[in-house]
Parts: sequence; C-alpha cells; structure tokens
Amino acid sequence: MVTVHDRRPLRVLHVLATFGTGGTEQGIINLINHSDPDRVRHGVVSFVATHDAESLARVKDPDFFYRPLHKGFGNDPRVVFRLRRALKDGRFDIVHSHGWPTYLETRMAVIARRGLGVIHGEHGTFQLERGRRRRAFSLLSGGFDRFLFVSERLRAKFELHTRIPPEKMQVIENGVDFDRFANGPSLREQSPEFDDGLVHVGTTGRFHPVKGHQILLDLARRAKQEGLPLKVHFAGDGELRPEYERFVSEHGLQEHVILHGTLRHTESFYRALDLFVLASESEGHPNAVLEAIASRCPVAATPVGDLPDFVRQGQNGFLFEHGDLEALLAVVLRRVGDPAEFERIAATAYEEALQRFSLGRMVEDYTSVYERLCDRERP
Repeated sequence: MVTVHDRRPLRVLHVLATFGTGGTEQGIINLINHSDPDRVRHGVVSFVATHDAESLARVKDPDFFYRPLHKGFGNDPRVVFRLRRALKDGRFDIVHSHGWPTYLETRMAVIARRGLGVIHGEHGTFQLERGRRRRAFSLLSGGFDRFLFVSERLRAKFELHTRIPPEKMQVIENGVDFDRFANGPSLREQSPEFDDGLVHVGTTGRFHPVKGHQILLDLARRAKQEGLPLKVHFAGDGELRPEYERFVSEHGLQEHVILHGTLRHTESFYRALDLFVLASESEGHPNAVLEAIASRCPVAATPVGDLPDFVRQGQNGFLFEHGDLEALLAVVLRRVGDPAEFERIAATAYEEALQRFSLGRMVEDYTSVYERLCDRERP
C-alpha cells in the first residue's frame, strides 16, 4: 500500500509502447477524459512517438503530462532512466504500464522507488505464446502491486500460464462512451464510396496479422466472383497496407474494397456500415466491437476475449471462428436477405451493452483501484 499524505489528486502515469490509435489507447483516452480531476490526474509516456499526435489531439486536459521516451531498436536501457525522470518530474504516485512491450522497462524503472504504486495492465494474450515471456511475468511479478485485465478469460489465461499471485489479479472490463457513438452524422451521407443499394461491411484497427483482415479481402473476392451486392471497408493503417493494396490490385477489387486510412471520427464510420466485422485471432476485450454496438451497428466477430459470454448467436450479434470464410459469408448473405432482422439485433445489443459496458463504470473501477492502492477512501 502506498500512502499519499496530502489531499491533492492522485497522479497516474501510463506507460505505452505507442500512444497511437488502437483500442488500448482509446480506452486510456476515455479514462483520461472522463476521470474526476479532483480525484485522479493522468499522464502518458510512450516508447515510440510515431503515431501519437492524433491521440494527443483527443485529450481534453490542458495540463496533460505527455513525454515520448524515444526508445531505440531492441533493448534500450536509456528508456529506463528516461522513465524514472518522467516519474520524478511529474510527481506521480502510481505508474501503470500497459502490455508486454512496457513490462520489463517499467519493472526496472521502479527499482528502489519507494512510495510508488506499480500496476500492470494487459489487453491481449499473444504475449503468452513465448515461454520466456511467461517466465518474465512470473519472476518479476513481485515488483507490481496489481495486475489488471480487460476480461475474465484473459485473467484466467495468465493465472494458468504464469505464477502471478491470483490475489494481485483483477478484471476491469472496457467501457464505451455511448453519448459519442450513439448520435451524429454518418460517413454514408458524406462519402460517395458508400453506394446505395450495396451491403457495406467494414472493420477498424491496425493492419497487423493478428487482426485477421485477410478474411475480409477474401470476402470481397467472393463477392466479385458471385455478383454479391457487397463492399468491404477498412478504417486504419499499418505495416500490411502494401500487401492489402497488392491483393486488391491483383484481383481487380478496386470497386469492392476501400482503404480509408486512419479516421479521426470513427463513430461516423461505424454508423455508415451495415455490418461490422472483427476477425482477430486474439484480443483481450475489443473496444472496436463495443464502439460498433454503441453506434447501433450489428456485429460479427471471432470468439475472442469475453465476447462469447456476451454475444448470443443471432440474437444480439454473431460469432464465427477465426478464418472461417464460409461462416462469415453466411452472416453477410443473411444480412442481404433480411436487413430488418439486423436492425433488431443491433438494437438488442445496444440496450444490453448499455447496462454492462458503461464508461462511467469503467472509470470508477480504475479510480477505485488507484485510491485503494494509495490508501484513500472514496469521497
């Protein structure tokens, strides 16, 4: 337990590999923007600042602490010293690292730093694929006060594959800003790429192998071959973009696939879709699915995170196995045949998610963890 004697707001420093446009970063921005500033103030350091500007523009706190650490390739011990300096300069009470890429450096930076609360958050399971990472989580867990997970299934995997003490583990499910996503303009009204008379299927996220985007490219190819009234939309960017562009060119899919790039206002993108697809191989608890549901867009997703505990097949959404093109195609054909059914499904998912995944609940859960760690009672 960390004791903070004065009654100033607690100061929490989030450590990220990059403060980009992914789901983890969006969750942290939601936490920053909706926390009670009389209770908690937040700051961020990022190892690599390549894509940070857009996220920074969405932070509302004018006194927000942000510092890039300019990590070099591979192991860079300078990051440890820069992180220690940031903790001191910002007078932070708690350091909250996120994801495997920040775990080791954060542990090294807090050595001999008395009076500092140390939390690690995990948002996915890919880091458990390697044995040395499992050993590192186990061996260094003594330097952390709490381990936070975005889903119960993710917590259970860490309990199974590491020796992190179970009493240090806690689940805080993601929340979504329903006010932001439920109302507003649609990209369909603004962009000629959303043709009337077609079914528009889309996804958001980094162009990374774990996202499983190839199935959507294959879906577009099948749509062309079979004459289906379908167009596939990608909102995002990343290392695989040249491969996506090459696939589109080789198969003549320019009229069937649209790469929108990174969109600042993703809510208008969700509202333009007839079906949102999450095809990931691994996720902790995907923010993109919650955002789509909050936008009243029907969802088809792989059974990642705790989605199998929320999605009821054909009632509030659809689940399909990773890489199963025929199952995804069946959902799309069902949408082509009965759009009214999908409107009912989206409405059901919206009402149920509103009860479980509120942003206020998520923010209060994190704030309570920080306050308990620093021996503070809730006002």
